[in-house]
Amino acid sequence: MKYNRYEIGPYNLHVINTDKFKKNVINVSFKEKVKKENLTIRNFLAAILLKATKSYPDERSMAIKSEELYNIVYDSSSTIYGNYSIMNFEITFLDTKYTSTELLKDSVEFLTEIIFNPNVKDNQFDEKIFEMTKEELKLDIEAINENPQKKASKLLFENMDKSAPFAYLADGYIEDLDNITNKELYDYYKNVLKSNLVDIFVIGNNLDNIKELIINNFKINTIKKPATNYYLVHNKFRKRVKTVKEKETINQSVLKIGFKFDNLTEFERKYVLNIYNYILSGGPDSKLFKNVREKNSLCYNVKSNISKIFNLMIITAGIDAKNYKKTVSLIKKELKNMEKGDFGEEEINSAKAIYNSSILSMQDSPYNLIGVYKAKEYLNLDPIEVRIEEIKKVSKEDIVKLSKKIKMDTIFLLEGECDE
Repeated sequence: MKYNRYEIGPYNLHVINTDKFKKNVINVSFKEKVKKENLTIRNFLAAILLKATKSYPDERSMAIKSEELYNIVYDSSSTIYGNYSIMNFEITFLDTKYTSTELLKDSVEFLTEIIFNPNVKDNQFDEKIFEMTKEELKLDIEAINENPQKKASKLLFENMDKSAPFAYLADGYIEDLDNITNKELYDYYKNVLKSNLVDIFVIGNNLDNIKELIINNFKINTIKKPATNYYLVHNKFRKRVKTVKEKETINQSVLKIGFKFDNLTEFERKYVLNIYNYILSGGPDSKLFKNVREKNSLCYNVKSNISKIFNLMIITAGIDAKNYKKTVSLIKKELKNMEKGDFGEEEINSAKAIYNSSILSMQDSPYNLIGVYKAKEYLNLDPIEVRIEEIKKVSKEDIVKLSKKIKMDTIFLLEGECDE
């Protein structure tokens, strides 16, 4: 595997050469500092550009072109990545050794067509496609409140800090969606091309002329600016934990507990956090699984997840509402046990083994490998081989020290009205 990074005018090109996969992937990321008021129109833009282009003016002609290119897969998304909002456009296509030697060129040109040649007339997107896309997005946003887990996460984050990017919805908001006009969407599209930071990631085999193809096709006029810190830093910590309950017509209650990290070192963020999290809830031998779920049968499931970029940890449990107080009490006890160092070398070594297995498995997918190199570029995370060596250095003392920097912020219960 060979990695090259090129600075080409206003954007960066990252090329990962490997013959491990049968398919190649190209990912184009447009980045700007996250603004809540732009999230809806940004998601709208990512969706509509995938629907049609000047050369392929409807979804049927796009699908036919996809078949001609050996069933090339094209996709887009809009995500929140710490302090940045990122629009991704991605295509997946067969390595040219299995197909026509022109497929790489044709694939780059198709992706270029999607991004730079939309189906626009008189400074507006096709009206029928505009309205159809708006309705689809409205259903997607409404679906968040119909999913108990997603709704509980949304309400937890809003109660932790509704002004923070982690509380924003990357899909946007219906009230904003209703007000977006066709012309506003096209004007925003033109602004993105002039103002966003751009990175292009390519992974695959037989990519000898990829740099030339990108230069010839990606005519981006944006001004190159260095990206600032992606990590969200918390300046406010609660003196008393906030507790919120909301009733919902669901069979199983959802408990979410949110934590903020306070002033982590780089080593703690990169490595110690992972081992802490695996000991706490990384499998059937973890603290929460054994003592909350198995021994006391207080929940159907329990899991902790960390977000390094948002400096957060979230513990989630599916419970009966009657077990709420006992479950919270026992979770607090296990967190206190972590601070006391109530775990042994066997648990640490098991957590390290799980970590290594997880890291190595990233090499089994081109999408995960792009994620690895994005993390290296945006978050200064280390390459896989370095991570495997560095994780060996994590000690019990490191884990105990870290555990005292994890501050409980908010306890949220989505209480099932059908829960008995």
